Amino acid sequence: MAKFTDKEKIVEFLAANPDRQGIDIRDRVAPGLAMSTFYDTLRRMEITYKKTRYKGGDEEARKEFVEYIKQIKSDNLLYCDEMGVSNNITTLYGWARKGKRSYAEQAGFATERVNIVAAYNAGTKELIATLEHSGYMNKQLFNQVGRRLIMSVTKTRTISNNG
Repeated sequence: MAKFTDKEKIVEFLAANPDRQGIDIRDRVAPGLAMSTFYDTLRRMEITYKKTRYKGGDEEARKEFVEYIKQIKSDNLLYCDEMGVSNNITTLYGWARKGKRSYAEQAGFATERVNIVAAYNAGTKELIATLEHSGYMNKQLFNQVGRRLIMSVTKTRTISNNG
């Protein structure tokens, strides 16, 4: 069975490259070592692969909102949402010792941002409207754009759990 003994080499590489994939790390610090052996070494060193998690929102308000929309006939239920993409996206995962955070380099600012807003009809299961917006979109702009978008294709009022 192959062994890897230069564990400091892993620590040094991960300090400079916490967002690299396991195979990239292995290829740099221990080429030729089986991936299973390399992952066993990381586990014994208590180095784990992590992702940050988002936690937020008012759980009670969310439950009330869900109960409210359950009363709406599905043909009249429209969902409107937004997604944005910047050109400074970075890797979401990185390697670090257990109990330590993982940091990665990323561009300090975005030079481009595109947002897409779409409305979905829950009854017909189809997108009924889409819109592309260049630049940043905050909650106020989303609510204005979303309402106009929905009103352009239907005569129903809009409700929102975004405030």
